[in-house]
Amino acid sequence: MPQRNRRKTMLFLSAFFGVFLLLGSVPAALAIDFHSGNTVFHNTFYGAFLPKYDRLSRCKKKKVVVLGTSSVAFGLDSALLEEELSYAGLDYDVVGYGLYGALGTRFMMETALPFLGKDDVVIFTPELFPQTLSNYFSVTETYRAIEKDTRVLASLSKQERLQMILGVPEYLGQRHKHPKPIEAEGVYAAKSFDQRGDMIYDRPENIMPFYFDMNTPLTLDIKMFDSDFVSYVNDYAHILKNRGARMYFRFCPLDALGLMDGYRDTLDAFADQVDGLFDFPLLGNPRESILKENWFYDSSFHLNSLGAKKNTLHLAEQIKLELGSLTPNHTPYPAMPDLPERKKEEVHGDDVDGDCFLYGADGDGYSLLGVKEEHQGRASLVLPTHHEGRYIRSLSKDLFASCASLTKVYIQENIPLLYDGLFSNTPNIEEIHLSHRYPAELQVGWKLLEGAPKATIYVPRSSLNAYQNDYFWSHYSGRMAGE
Repeated sequence: MPQRNRRKTMLFLSAFFGVFLLLGSVPAALAIDFHSGNTVFHNTFYGAFLPKYDRLSRCKKKKVVVLGTSSVAFGLDSALLEEELSYAGLDYDVVGYGLYGALGTRFMMETALPFLGKDDVVIFTPELFPQTLSNYFSVTETYRAIEKDTRVLASLSKQERLQMILGVPEYLGQRHKHPKPIEAEGVYAAKSFDQRGDMIYDRPENIMPFYFDMNTPLTLDIKMFDSDFVSYVNDYAHILKNRGARMYFRFCPLDALGLMDGYRDTLDAFADQVDGLFDFPLLGNPRESILKENWFYDSSFHLNSLGAKKNTLHLAEQIKLELGSLTPNHTPYPAMPDLPERKKEEVHGDDVDGDCFLYGADGDGYSLLGVKEEHQGRASLVLPTHHEGRYIRSLSKDLFASCASLTKVYIQENIPLLYDGLFSNTPNIEEIHLSHRYPAELQVGWKLLEGAPKATIYVPRSSLNAYQNDYFWSHYSGRMAGE
């Protein structure tokens, strides 16, 4: 072989093996980083998952497992349910296995399945919301819940495991942003749960500005059940049946105020439709799951502390009846809590753009309905707190319908709710500035930034951590900054 050709061959082989070794080192480096790095989410709401998983895995006798998402976390007192069943002579461990809708219902079902067996009772109680009634799966949310603990991966489907492997770099990128574990306070923190996995954070009353979630209207529409998900659930039920376990569908708690008008006339027919979807029976009367707004906390699915007690006692009666016991509950039902008065303390702020808006009545104050035609080309707007001496209490979901030029908006503490799609007609919006110091003071849904691809949400710097760990606002954590 000529010297020149030999040299070219050696250079080619050196380059080839160099690239091969480089590519091979990337997964190895990621694996080392994954297993050796710090965990950062274990103090947040996500940190409550693994203790629930561990408790379920340690249960040795027959179990009642209440399976769902956040309505289970907010709506079940497993110790009370266990006590009531024991009082009736029914010896079961009780596990509330639900945490967060963003983790998905299927994820909770998959990770529970290895620990379900003979004589177990599984109460399947998903939230009546399209995402939780589908095969939705989130790599990001799953990693936040499990961090470096890979035990649960064996329970996932092959496709989900592949997604998890491909998602390692993104997860490590998130983890590297935090040199130390994220601290969380309030209800959305791991320390809000006890060793049983029950929420112990006191939730005395309904804190929603309108007493129900305006961004999540509750409908009794069978179309929200995804057909592929229904097939998965039925297959799941057959597996349990073959193991000697029982599975039931139970309607989750629903805020009556958030249901569409006339729901009482359609509820029975809807329940029959749901019953027809599944190869396992309904548990209890669905009307017992529809509760007055007084029993709820910060969403139309999340109960306050007394609401959780009431829901648990209802469930105890339903399970006992199904298992052949007529023993009444030993614990009395709680008295219904009062609704707090709608916030009356007025916030005085910047009203410099007050003349730019159209107003409508809202009780003894005003609501912002729209932007006047002559100001619809503005690039920046400050939402006022007062108009003609009266307090501005709300805004319309169509407030910015004709404001395509808007790039910057300032929202002050007088506004208690932002509607989904509020910025859907402002494609150039880049900055949304919030004055609210506490995320619970401003209700938000999952689609606030729909149609606003450039937008960043700015919150008070001292409140950034609270927003990024809030059940609702954490959805926007990647598009949020402090100022």
